[in-house]
Amino acid sequence: MNEIGKNFKMARSDAGLSLEEVEKDTGIPIASIEQIEEGSIGAFKDIFVLRDYLTTYAKYLVMDETKVLDKFNEYMFEYTTKLPTERIEKAMRKQKIKEEIEEKESNSIKVSTPYLSFQEKTSYKGIIVPLIIIGVLVIITLIWAVNMVYR
Repeated sequence: MNEIGKNFKMARSDAGLSLEEVEKDTGIPIASIEQIEEGSIGAFKDIFVLRDYLTTYAKYLVMDETKVLDKFNEYMFEYTTKLPTERIEKAMRKQKIKEEIEEKESNSIKVSTPYLSFQEKTSYKGIIVPLIIIGVLVIITLIWAVNMVYR
């Protein structure tokens, strides 16, 4: 990445352009231009933004953007292949756990285990009122029947 940055810096200085002019013409912030020219990609949170900046900056300086992107891709491949496998696997496990938690939160909670049986609560609100009415009618009928017998 340092080589790419040096090429950008040299092309800019050969063209007699200041950082302010490049920012004005390309829309790339000065801080990002400086990071590119220093070969520091750690300041970029999004690799795709950096890639767009490299393409825009290369076109602006009339450089072959394909070669620049090829060098960048080679650098990124070397950089990412140096990551320990354990680190990648750990990140993948964390991501999977996070996705499972989000999925559980978005769905209704359902317990699935051979030791517990989870039953959804049934609402009896629609049945309670008719049962009360029937109960009151039965009581009234019983009272009337008892009164008829003892009269």
